[in-house]
Amino acid sequence: MSDPFRDELEAAHHRIEELEGQHRARLDRLERENRRLQERLVEIAPSRTRTGRVFLALAIIMLAASIGAGMFYARLVRPTPVQQSVQLVESDEIELGESPTRPQPNDFDRDLVTTALEHVDLDECVSNAHRPGYAHARLVILASGFVASAQIDRGDYVKTSEGRCIEERLRAARVPAWTGRARTVGKSFQFR
Repeated sequence: MSDPFRDELEAAHHRIEELEGQHRARLDRLERENRRLQERLVEIAPSRTRTGRVFLALAIIMLAASIGAGMFYARLVRPTPVQQSVQLVESDEIELGESPTRPQPNDFDRDLVTTALEHVDLDECVSNAHRPGYAHARLVILASGFVASAQIDRGDYVKTSEGRCIEERLRAARVPAWTGRARTVGKSFQFR
């Protein structure tokens, strides 16, 4: 006599084995198809080393072209020179050596500025020419005590080599600092 449960169990095992076989067959077929497609893609796609070299070469060519264009453009177009200047806020001009006509700020000491300018060695500028004479300099002095500009505007040394020497020495001068704005001062010099 046969057991109905045993027959059913054997039928289920047999069905499982049959399904596993079909499953293995499908897996084998899919793996073969996958290998075939991979081989086909490898044949079509360029090698990675070749692609990398091509992109590297293109990058180097683009870099060289941009540098070359920049150099060509730099030679072709000359920029206009930019004149750098110091913006000074000038107050009323003060003539040193004269008494002030207007009240001045307390910390701007005219006597100290006059003394500092008189101690600038200007004799070497005119001793080579052996020309005695008179010069008047117009100076713009910053509140820090630095001379921003010096120009011989009157006298015997206007636009001469001696005058340029005097201007250079006066620009190198330092006077006592004060608070406030830059000052434009005038100073006369007599050479004998």
